[in-house]
Amino acid sequence: HQFTMSCPPARLCLMYDEEMEEHCAPESVTYKSHNGITIVPHPECPERISRIWEALEEAGVVCREGVMRVENGRLLTKDEFLLVHDEEYWIRLMDSQQLNQEKRDILAKTFNSIYLNSSSIKCGLLAAGGVLSCIDQVMSGTSRAGLAVVRPPGHHAESDTPSGFCFINNVGIAAQYAVTQLGLDRVLVLDWDVHHGNGTQHMFYNNSKVLYMSLHRYDDAAFFPQSKDANYDMVGEGSAKGFNVNIPWNFATMGDPEYLLAFQSIVMPIAYEFQPQLILISAGFDAAAGDPLVGYQVTPPMYGHMTHHLSALAEGRVVVALEGGYNLTSISKCATHCARALLGDPLPSIELNQANGSAVKTVRDVVESQSEYWKCLMPHQKSSTMDEHLEQLNI
Repeated sequence: HQFTMSCPPARLCLMYDEEMEEHCAPESVTYKSHNGITIVPHPECPERISRIWEALEEAGVVCREGVMRVENGRLLTKDEFLLVHDEEYWIRLMDSQQLNQEKRDILAKTFNSIYLNSSSIKCGLLAAGGVLSCIDQVMSGTSRAGLAVVRPPGHHAESDTPSGFCFINNVGIAAQYAVTQLGLDRVLVLDWDVHHGNGTQHMFYNNSKVLYMSLHRYDDAAFFPQSKDANYDMVGEGSAKGFNVNIPWNFATMGDPEYLLAFQSIVMPIAYEFQPQLILISAGFDAAAGDPLVGYQVTPPMYGHMTHHLSALAEGRVVVALEGGYNLTSISKCATHCARALLGDPLPSIELNQANGSAVKTVRDVVESQSEYWKCLMPHQKSSTMDEHLEQLNI
């Protein structure tokens, strides 16, 4: 497949289907956060996507020239599901639709942080199908970039089980679809959801055609999904060593300075060297200031700036797919800044203080663990040189 420089008819395609709002927590389900606080109603609520869509409308994005709506109603097929998931898991999901609510509640309790209602599986199929529709629009040249306002999220879903509000790995399927169905050789998945995308990492851990990079709260594996797999020394295996890049934050409140430091020191240098043909962003907005589950301080404009930086690559072929994020006001602002970045709008400036010491240590650890695999990081193998580099960036 040869992809040539051209000016697509649309600058941005938008995916939103209010039918995905039918997935909602039964009244019997409560959610207790990592710090023991019970959150009511359940944070993964239908309003997450309706509020984002309202914000996009109010900002004039939806009706703007050069913006197109993706047709609703595409349900993920079994063959598409099987690109990254097991057939036995497909059968279990399909069978769960026949259960009454009492039995669905019992089934959901056997999983980690999952609820089910009569529409959950269909909504999962619509979400994953919606992301694929955006991929098709972008890779066909109909639209330069895409924003998929979808739920339920996907990056915690493993090949054989749901987890962490996720049933079907939307972005994982999209990445493998781009490789298998569209013939791409280099797909970048950038996951800035504050939780590590365990499912996506596992699906591509030995696959050098998909580069998975994640910035996430780790706290020495004490933070969800509470696995050492999220640490910086998990770099991939076999011929895919270096194609898994974890940036695990530890025991400090992270915000714009820390995320910019990681982007300038790790994400962008590796991304430029990789030269992706397509970029998929697992866009959780739960590191944003005000999120009830986390307590980080990333500002909405920073999400716009991160999107802008990535848009310089892959000839602008970037698809942003919603993952987590549970403060309805924050996620609406964050998503709007991402849309504006994809449209090439000027972004508000961000105020930077000095990045905290914990973040600097994480960046140093990541660079040293990845420098064996990426030429752009090789000058920083010696820690003294790395210290000088970080001091220069850490203004």
